[in-house]
Amino acid sequence: MKILRAEYLGMCFGVRDAIELAVHEAAAQPLTILGDLVHNETVLAQLRSRGIQFQNEAAAVATRRVMITAHGASDCKLTDTRNRGLQVIEATCPLVQLAHRSLKALVDEGFHPVIIGQREHVEVRGMTEDLEQFDVVLAEPEIARLPERPRFGVMAQTTQPIDKVRRLAQALRERFPAAEVRFVDTVCQPTKQRQNAAVELAKQSDAVVVIGGKNSNNTHELVKTCAQFCERVFHVQTAAELRRDWFRTDDVIGITAGTSTPDQIITGVEQRLHEFDAAQNSIARTEETLNYCKWIEHFKRNKQNRPEPDWAAPVNIPSGVLAPLLRSVEQFRLGDGGGPASLIAFNREKFRSRTEELRQIVDLWFAEEAEHARLLGCAVRRFGGRIITSHWSFTAFCLCRRVLGVSFELQVLTLTELVSTGYYRMLRKHSPDGPLAAMCELILRDEAGHVAFQRDRLLSAGCPRPGMRGGWWRLQFLFCGYAAGTVLWISHARGLKAIGGTRSEFYSEITRQMTRFIRSLGKQPKPTRVPAQWAQPQSAQLQLAK
Repeated sequence: MKILRAEYLGMCFGVRDAIELAVHEAAAQPLTILGDLVHNETVLAQLRSRGIQFQNEAAAVATRRVMITAHGASDCKLTDTRNRGLQVIEATCPLVQLAHRSLKALVDEGFHPVIIGQREHVEVRGMTEDLEQFDVVLAEPEIARLPERPRFGVMAQTTQPIDKVRRLAQALRERFPAAEVRFVDTVCQPTKQRQNAAVELAKQSDAVVVIGGKNSNNTHELVKTCAQFCERVFHVQTAAELRRDWFRTDDVIGITAGTSTPDQIITGVEQRLHEFDAAQNSIARTEETLNYCKWIEHFKRNKQNRPEPDWAAPVNIPSGVLAPLLRSVEQFRLGDGGGPASLIAFNREKFRSRTEELRQIVDLWFAEEAEHARLLGCAVRRFGGRIITSHWSFTAFCLCRRVLGVSFELQVLTLTELVSTGYYRMLRKHSPDGPLAAMCELILRDEAGHVAFQRDRLLSAGCPRPGMRGGWWRLQFLFCGYAAGTVLWISHARGLKAIGGTRSEFYSEITRQMTRFIRSLGKQPKPTRVPAQWAQPQSAQLQLAK
C-alpha cells in the first residue's frame, strides 16, 4: 500500500486564525460563538472543552461577549447583536470580507446580484441578508428560471469550485446575451489550491480518503471532484470511521482534507492507513508462508512419484517419421530444459530472492524443468539423435526474455508453460511410440502444476488487476501467446506434421490453453493479499489439465 498526500490540504489560514482567536478570547472571559465557528465536529468539541458556548441566535446568548464565525455575518445581524448590549468579536475570514465588499460594489454600481452557492449556507446568508433583491443559484436549471435584467453582477460563495463558478457565469451570459454580465471571482485561493491538488491526487490514486466535517461545503466539493477521476472515494471525519475492507494491499491511497480539518486529524488518518497496511502485510506474510509450504509439498510429491518410461523398448517408427520427429524433440529439449546454465541462473536469482520458502519452491520447480530436459534427452538418445546446445528459436526466446526483463517474467513464463502444454498434448495424442507418449503424460502432469503455480504468482503480484482481465491485458496476453506459438510451430511443424498433427489443431490447442488460463484468473478472489487458492494446488492442477 502506498499513501500519498495532496500538495495542498487541511486548514486554511482563515479557519486557523479564527480558532486561535476564539481560544485566546475564551481564556480571558466567557465567550459564546454565534453558529458553528467551523464545520468540523472535532474542532467544535475541542472548543466546548475550553468552556466556549455555541448559540444560533443572539437572543439566547448568556455571556457578555459573542464571536462571529469565520463564515461572516450581515451588517443587519451585527447591528442587532450589538443593540442587545453584546460585545461583538469578529473572526470573519479576510477573504469572506473581501467577498462582502465586492458584492456591495456591484450593487452600488447598479448590478443585480447573483450569488453562486448554497442558499442556506451561513456564508451566503451573511452576503444576502442586507439585500432587497438578489438571486442564489447552484445549477444551470436555476439560471434558466431567472427573470431578464439589464445588468447582472455575478460572484460566488468562497468555497465553490472555480470551474463550476465560471461555467455558471458563462451560462448566465448565454441565457441573457443582451444583458451586461460582470463576474467577480470571489473563490478563495486555498479552495482553488485544494481543488487543483485533489484532481492531481485522484488521477494517481486507486482510492482517495477525503477528511472533513459532514456539513463542510468545501469538503463535499472535494469529494465530488475526486470522484470524477477516481472510482473509490471515501469521506470521513476522523480515523475512527476508516474501514480496513475499503482498501487493498496494492492500492495507491490518496489523502486530502477540507479547509476546516486540523493537522492532527489528517495525521491520525494517515497513521491508521499505515496500521491497516502493516496488518495486511502481516496476514499476507503468514498466509504466504503457509501456502508456500503447500507448494513445497506438491513439488516434493512429484519428485517422489516419477515413473520412468520404458526407454529399452524397441523403436518401431518409420524413418520418414522418425527423422523430423527427432529434430523436433532435440530442439524442444533445449528450450524446455532452460538452456545454458547462465540463463537458468539468471532466472533463478530473479525469482527466488523473496523468502526462504520461495527460494525452495523455485529450486524444486527448476529441478522439475531439468528433469524434463533429462527425459527429452533420453528420448533423443533412444531415437539415435544428439544433444544440441543451440537453435535459432531458443536464441530468440532467450533474447526476448532478457529484453522484457523482470517486470514481464511472470507473463513470459506463463505463456511458455501454456505453449509447451499445447506441444506436449499434440505429441502425446499423435505419438507413434509408447515410451514417448508416457514421457509426455508425465511432463503434462508437471506442466499443469507449473501453470497453476504461475497463475497464483500472477494473482499474488496483483497482475493483471481484476478490471484488466477482460480488456487490454487479455488482448496483449493472447497476442504474445500466438507469437510464441507461431515461433514454436515454425520450429516444429515438420515433426508434428510427420506424426499426423496439423497447424489448425496446434493453434486450437494453444488457444484452448490460454483461454482456460484467462478464465481461471477471473474465478479467483481479488488480489488484496496472497490468494487463498495457494492452499489448493491439486484442484488447480486438475482444472487446468483437463
